[in-house]
Amino acid sequence: MRCSLQSILEYNKAISSCAKSTEWQAALQLFADLDLKGFQATVVTYNSAINACAQAANWRSAMLLLKNLDGTGLQANIISYSTAITSCEKAGQWQVAVVLLEDLKLKRLQLNIIAFNAVIT
Repeated sequence: MRCSLQSILEYNKAISSCAKSTEWQAALQLFADLDLKGFQATVVTYNSAINACAQAANWRSAMLLLKNLDGTGLQANIISYSTAITSCEKAGQWQVAVVLLEDLKLKRLQLNIIAFNAVIT
């Protein structure tokens, strides 16, 4: 995918747009292009990419992004976890969702209704 995005904000918007149209592969390509363009992903960027994966029930990619987010020095937030849990729920991976729920507790992040509902569904 060739694009002329000029800021991290434009990348965030484009990745979010891909999520809304369930084009997770395009979202991940945009995410990968960040480094080539010299931009550094933010938590919002990661959350948008995780959401694109969640919309397509691509739980493995969502989990990889969440793991990578934790390794960047950025801090995953409740949105990161809720969205990753949703990807697990859509893919029928309830065991993985429960593990993420436990991680939420360990990191002392406030559980929200989205994460809780996704786990119990």
